Amino acid sequence: MQISVYFPHELQRALKNISPLVEKIYLVGGAIRDALLYKASHDFDFIVKGDTIKMARNTANILKGAFFVLDDEREYGRVLFTNEEGVLYILDFTPLSRGNILDDLQARDFTINAMAVDLAKPGELIDPFGAEKDLREKNLQTCTAESFAVDPVRVLRAIRFSINLGLEIHKDTQKALAKNVASLPDVSSERKRDEIFRILEGNSVTGAVQMMDAFGMLPFIIPELVELVNFHQPPPHVMNGWEHTIKVLEYCEDMCSYFEKGAVDLNCPPALQTAFKCLKTFQLQIQELFKQGFVSQRSIRGLFLMAALYHDVGKLHAQKKMIDGRIYFVDHGRISADLAVKRGQELALANKELRWLKSVVGNHMLVRSIPLESEKVETRKAVFRFYRAAGASGIWVCLLSLADVLATYGETLTQERWGKALDRCDLLLDAWFNKQREWISPDLIYNGNDLQSKFGLLPGATLGAILEKLREAQATGIVGNQKEADRLIMSAIKADQ
Repeated sequence: MQISVYFPHELQRALKNISPLVEKIYLVGGAIRDALLYKASHDFDFIVKGDTIKMARNTANILKGAFFVLDDEREYGRVLFTNEEGVLYILDFTPLSRGNILDDLQARDFTINAMAVDLAKPGELIDPFGAEKDLREKNLQTCTAESFAVDPVRVLRAIRFSINLGLEIHKDTQKALAKNVASLPDVSSERKRDEIFRILEGNSVTGAVQMMDAFGMLPFIIPELVELVNFHQPPPHVMNGWEHTIKVLEYCEDMCSYFEKGAVDLNCPPALQTAFKCLKTFQLQIQELFKQGFVSQRSIRGLFLMAALYHDVGKLHAQKKMIDGRIYFVDHGRISADLAVKRGQELALANKELRWLKSVVGNHMLVRSIPLESEKVETRKAVFRFYRAAGASGIWVCLLSLADVLATYGETLTQERWGKALDRCDLLLDAWFNKQREWISPDLIYNGNDLQSKFGLLPGATLGAILEKLREAQATGIVGNQKEADRLIMSAIKADQ
């Protein structure tokens, strides 16, 4: 069969220069699969007969990219480069380890990834296991019966490929998958993290999580969620803990589709469609936030959906029965945040990611406390304190809060309650995007040095507290000039004496 794989022209030039330096070089795996599906690929895997590390390093030099040794003993190399359009490409180079390309392909995970193209014969597809047929017939099966036992992380890949490519997992593959789920703890934290985030950044994350639950994977990858299954929640909740979390995840996915891509799923609840109309003015600004991240290999979208999964995992540890007989979940946001951070640490997330995750999960209940009918000063104070607690992650807290409210009340949600939830988010988003200098981060009339020189304050807790009081007074409009600032500071100093 003939095939045409697209390479960015920079990579074409690099491969042309370095191919003569090795005996053989094959393109394998996902890029070929994507070509058959008429999809663009940004990841290219190469099998090399020759000096793999030297070839990878030379490729990086030509492309002016970054070179890494992934496994020195097995001679695995990686190259990262960004083309002229700013698109990041990942190139992995591994040695031909079994003497011939057919044996190497048989050792891969699934038939759909066990294809190759000899770069010396770029139009000819090497497809020994019927991958093209499996793709055409929407079938996912392993190359060998031992595939999952050889590498248990492949059970997560099976979920990802099934969901993202719309493939049915073959019944024999299902049996082998279920048999090897318990081996997931043997997989390194980094590899589990990478596969989990590929799922979180893919299609139908909700469906993927439900599939992982059906195969019994959750205790081995996201064990905190297991406690929510059949966890009863009192009114106003209309679902148990697991059902509620799945709904929150689904609604957060819908919001990602809208705010990241401007797309509205017509199957999403009418209440969410109303929300998108109400918050339309912020769509482009939030879209820009989706382009940001803390590490190049993981997106803010994946972290946001992880926050959705973890927002209530602390409820079992936070429930208390009060004297009125009602069950309350005291401080469950903080407890959930601590559990999310612990899981994030075990998955080797970066510190910046952990701080963001802690803030979004820990503050997801704060939005409901924003007053809408109070005096303007009280409203501005609440907005200021919200962003002092949540910082830049407050935007994501707003979106998570909307999903949480909708999942909590379900069909019992009144227009009045939903309208107030939207008004609070509109207020908070408007403050962040349009009034940040006035409501959130005003230019202080006095800084710390000024307080020391003019008012004789010494560095320490008192000075810090007065600065914070001044910042809040300016943000709420109580203080608007130097005279009012002087009065506030002198009053604070007197109260401290």
